[in-house]
Amino acid sequence: MLMVSLNFRDGISVWKACINGFKNACRKLVGVDGCHLKSKRGGQLLVAVGVDPNNNIFPIVYGVVEVENKNSWEWFLSHLYEDLRDNGEDDDGQDDWTFMSNK
Repeated sequence: MLMVSLNFRDGISVWKACINGFKNACRKLVGVDGCHLKSKRGGQLLVAVGVDPNNNIFPIVYGVVEVENKNSWEWFLSHLYEDLRDNGEDDDGQDDWTFMSNK
């Protein structure tokens, strides 16, 4: 018998096309923010966006967590960092990103 848990705690959505688009075309500026989800289950939406060559917002990654706190941000940013570095790059200092937040 297959048991499925409906207790969702946190998750992240990363699309390779967004990561590649950010790395190949956008400025090395990453904006991060969170907002409340207005639903029966609640939660927080955490997002990371970049700025494309036309000064438009470029989505990089988003995640849903139970609460917005230090642990959830560390979890989200560690996944973001791993995904940005996950394209076979050498550690040659080319990952000099600037992060912007309202915290």
